[in-house]
Formats: sequence, structure tokens, C-alpha cells
Amino acid sequence: MTEVLACTGIGFWDEWAALWGAPTKLAAIAAPDDDAGSGIGSIAVDNWRQTFTLAASAIPVGSTINGVSARGRYSRDNPAAEFQAMLRLGGTDAYGPTTDPGAGWSTISHTIARPGGGAWALADLATLEIGDYGISGVYVWLSTLEAVIDYTPPATPSGDMLLLF
Repeated sequence: MTEVLACTGIGFWDEWAALWGAPTKLAAIAAPDDDAGSGIGSIAVDNWRQTFTLAASAIPVGSTINGVSARGRYSRDNPAAEFQAMLRLGGTDAYGPTTDPGAGWSTISHTIARPGGGAWALADLATLEIGDYGISGVYVWLSTLEAVIDYTPPATPSGDMLLLF
């Protein structure tokens, strides 16, 4: 099963400087996708990061978190522009593969290992941040960003019951 979590606040990293079509970075990257209508960008400087906090999860207690993906709508103006999707947990950053977003708007999703290693815990979602790292990030554009959580719910009882009187 999957759960999609929207961004709700600015995270630890707040370096992407371009903002258009909305009054705040959060509003600019909120669903639904509007591509060039609103968004944020990494401009003028390489190696800038931008992270966001996430909405509360409704995944049932006892579930197993199989993976976390950062999914966004991206474009670029500079053919050399590249970025990495990223997760931040407990002061540790983890990155997805280096990606050229392409000149047209496209949805790009990367599943990223748990920052710091180990297995995901449901409690991790409460403090997890998602974002992007503009490697050669001059003119990388982002119009929507969200976390996609892949999970297995807890096993349900079989329905067989033993009644004692």
C-alpha cells in the first residue's frame, strides 16, 4: 500500500532562492501540479539544498515501512543542471541518484534509503524531511513535491475465534 504525504513546512535546509507564482515556497510546490504556474528553483549557486517537513502519517500502528520516495515535477533551463532528491532524518541526509530533470516538465520519483541506515520505523515519519540538492543546480525548477510511503499494513486476524464458556 502507499500513502502520499504533502509538505507542510520549511525543513532544515532552506537555500533554493527562486520563487514564482505563489506567495510562499510551500504554496508553490503544493499539489495539484501546475508546472510553470508556480514553483521554486535553485539559481545562481551550485550545491544548494531545500528540504520540507511532512504532514502527519495515518499509516496504522504495526505496519512495516518498505520504502520512502521523494516525488516531484521538475524541469530545467540549463542543460548542465542536475539535482538529487534527498531525505533528512535525525540530522543525517541521504540522496537519490544524480538526475538531469530535462527541459520539459516531468514527474521524477526516487526511492531513497533511510538516512543513517537501518530499517524504517513508523516513528521516523514524524520527523522525516524531503527535498532536493541542486548539484550543478543552476536553473533546476520544482513545481510539486511530496513523499510517497510504501508500507505493508499489520496482519489482520483470520476471523477464526475460539469461544470459551
